[in-house]
Amino acid sequence: MRIWLTLSLSLLFAASAHAQRNDARFEQCRTKLKQLQQLSVLYDFDWPNGGRSEPVVTAGPTFFRLPIDGKTEFARTVNCFTTVGDDKQCMSFNILHWQTGKVAGRWYACKLTMN
Repeated sequence: MRIWLTLSLSLLFAASAHAQRNDARFEQCRTKLKQLQQLSVLYDFDWPNGGRSEPVVTAGPTFFRLPIDGKTEFARTVNCFTTVGDDKQCMSFNILHWQTGKVAGRWYACKLTMN
């Protein structure tokens, strides 16, 4: 019984520390997304149905001038935001063109594919 209680408390503290790391990571990603919006890399972000569907990510004009590694970092930042800082999860979403609304790329299984 004592070992179980000690193990339970250890797991509780570990989970709490993990949650705090995720919270800090989430805040970093949220701040970065705000900066990317100011730079016109992110044009719009919407998550319909209370997060029960894929987020709608619309890239701005600056996104299309970035090299592929910059575009990938942008998608990672959106993923970090949507998973509340948990880097072990991957959210899938399309990246839409800011003028046409057409799909310009897809983030799936933590990989970016551009059309």
